[in-house]
Amino acid sequence: MRDQAISTHVFAIAPEEMRPDAEKNLDGYPFVRASLRTNSMGLHIEYWIWHAFKGELVRRRTFKLVGETDAQKRQHAKNLIKDINHGLFIGKMVGGNELRDAMKATKRSKNKEEKEQVTTVKMAFEKALEIKVNQVSKRSQERYRNFMNVWSDWADPAGVNKKNIKALTRNHVLEFLDYVQSERKVANKTRNGFLGVCITYLNELVSRNLIEKSPAAGIKKLPEKGMKNIPYTTGQQARLENYLKKSDYQLFLYTRFIYYGFLRPVEILRLKVKDVDLQKGIILVRSHVSKNKQQMPVVITEGLKPFIMAMELHKLSPGMFLFGKDLEPGFDSMLRNRVSERHTKAMKACDVYDGEVTMYSWKHTGNCNAYRAGADIKALQYQNRHSSLEMTDIYLQSLGLTQQYKLRKLMW
Repeated sequence: MRDQAISTHVFAIAPEEMRPDAEKNLDGYPFVRASLRTNSMGLHIEYWIWHAFKGELVRRRTFKLVGETDAQKRQHAKNLIKDINHGLFIGKMVGGNELRDAMKATKRSKNKEEKEQVTTVKMAFEKALEIKVNQVSKRSQERYRNFMNVWSDWADPAGVNKKNIKALTRNHVLEFLDYVQSERKVANKTRNGFLGVCITYLNELVSRNLIEKSPAAGIKKLPEKGMKNIPYTTGQQARLENYLKKSDYQLFLYTRFIYYGFLRPVEILRLKVKDVDLQKGIILVRSHVSKNKQQMPVVITEGLKPFIMAMELHKLSPGMFLFGKDLEPGFDSMLRNRVSERHTKAMKACDVYDGEVTMYSWKHTGNCNAYRAGADIKALQYQNRHSSLEMTDIYLQSLGLTQQYKLRKLMW
């Protein structure tokens, strides 16, 4: 049986033409010790083994070395070579078992080493992150990575990341949650989100026998208020716009698509040049971009049009993201969390941030101002891509806008 993990090239040599570097195993058959080689095909192990059926030496190679770095692969190769050579010496022959047995032994050794080495909180959490990112969506991957960044901001100065993972306690987790609320001033929903990721990481470590019990077990989520759609006040809007124009124009440009187009922040990051049609006056939000997975257009309003024209999209490749890396047009996408962090930093810099307004507040502010300017509720429904007028009406009520609002301007 041929081991599927081995890429094999066979070259036979008769016994009388045995290689000068060959040795005899305990049964008297020739073999050539395994060694680490590198060539145009990459880093690999090579050795010669006796073929019991052909009665000759054959060369075997394996390219599957575990590790992300060259040093890690070489360490894995060193362990594997030791096991292969032992097998050759005691009489292993071709048949698919000689390397499989060696790899099993090395895997057991590697798992033991990993269990012994992954001792610190930081190493354990990084291990959990490595496992989870291969199991979840891209959006969840961003959430898991963001947790690691925020956790390190607290755990590194506090010395918690250097502790043995088995020394992590419930109080440590609670102190971290207190930190994100007191220092980062996040709402209960965001705090609960951090708790959820922490629980996921720790449960993964329990399943890997790195800890016996999750320190986060039993920590309850805080009550979350109903959906709060908070628009900017007139003063907040003016201060933030003036700051962004001077200090971060690309972010200002990005917010115009939220304010005038009612587009969701993550949708804008997925838009490409080809999705903007100035002649038809629409931006096509494709199904894989849209939150509700339905392809629908939004109108390029008079407020948004000059910003789009200034981008000179006709000079760009149709496949480019409108807002790629660093919010510049390009082929590399930008993470939603990075934009949120950048926007929060801007709000704090101009004294707009109050713990309630977010980047989404541009969408709420745009809807409020459009409604007050006389926009029809049906037009708002289409621009927001709501499935019904009832949904739009509920949304407007959450913003403090009701049909009775217009009665203020009427005389009878």
